[in-house]
This record gives sequence, C-alpha cells and structure tokens, in this order.
Amino acid sequence: MSNLKHPLPPILAPYRDRIEATIKPYVGIELVPDDSLTWWSSKFPGEQISRADLPYLPKGMSYPQTPEGEYLHLLIQINFAEAPPLEPFPKQGILQFFIANCDYYRIRRKPLAEFNPDLTVGEVRVLLVDSYFYWDDSLNE
Repeated sequence: MSNLKHPLPPILAPYRDRIEATIKPYVGIELVPDDSLTWWSSKFPGEQISRADLPYLPKGMSYPQTPEGEYLHLLIQINFAEAPPLEPFPKQGILQFFIANCDYYRIRRKPLAEFNPDLTVGEVRVLLVDSYFYWDDSLNE
C-alpha cells in the first residue's frame, strides 16, 4: 500500500521507497470564507478586511509593529484547539504569523513599501499565545 497521495511519474518509480521514507505527518488546511469567525478562530485574512480577519491579542498586549512603528499584517492565525492533534504541536493555544508591508509577498493593504527581498527580523513576527480566554463576550456581537 502506497503512502503517496498522488501517483509518481514513471521516471521516479524506482525511488518510491526512498521518497515514501521522507513523508512526514501533516494537517491539510482548506480555506473556506466565513464572516462569522471569532477573534480566537483559525483564520487566513483575505484582501477585503473584515472584523473576522482581526487577530486575537491577550488583553493589554500591543498590536505587533516593525521597529519603525508600522503595524504588521496578520498572515495566519491557528487555534490548535480547532486543529486535529499533530505531534509535537500543542493541543491548545493560538499561533500567529504577522508580516510587514512587502510587495515581494503581495502585502498591499497600506501604501506599497519598497521592494526588499532581504526581510529583516523586524518585518516578521510570530506569536504563540499558550492559552486564551473569552475576556469580552461583546466581541462576538
């Protein structure tokens, strides 16, 4: 029984065992538009920003910025409580990736930034909120 999801081209067939040995467990992600997402839901914000595209931030936490003070854009938010379990990832908590304006990644929600293929640490942020709570039910209204 093959572990490959798709058939191999004939030229790669002799290497099937070696290729299958490299397969790692993963969770597939299917994007489905949904304007009813909560602050703590898993999400990939789209081109047209809605409240559902805004990230969860613990009360009192500042919104991530570059060293120059420009706000970063939420690239993805994963709520591990909504995801199937996958070792070694946590079973709860929220993982967020933020990115600065950058034409290279087609992030254009503010005026275009200069093209910069050498992104610095200040242009990307990764946050892991290991626990969260529903601190204000009015946020869902």
